Amino acid sequence: MGHKNRPRGREGRAVVARADDRWTAQLELDERNGEQCSRYRIDVPGNFATEPTAHQAAQKVLNEWRAGQTTLRELVLRE
Repeated sequence: MGHKNRPRGREGRAVVARADDRWTAQLELDERNGEQCSRYRIDVPGNFATEPTAHQAAQKVLNEWRAGQTTLRELVLRE
C-alpha cells in the first residue's frame, strides 16, 4: 500500500532485540491528532528464533496499523 493511502497521522517503526537465544519485537507507534502527537510502545507477542522472523512479525502488525486495519486498543489487547 502506498504512503498516500495511509490514514493521516499514523506512523511507526519496528524494533527488534536479542533476548538470550531468542528475539523479541516491539512497535513504536506515533498517532497524530491535530496538533497533538502520542507515541506508544507495544510488544509484539512471541519470541522469535531469528532476527528476520522477529522483524517480519513486527512489520506485519505495523503495516496493519499504518493502513488503519487495526486500532490501538486491539494492539494493546494482543499484547
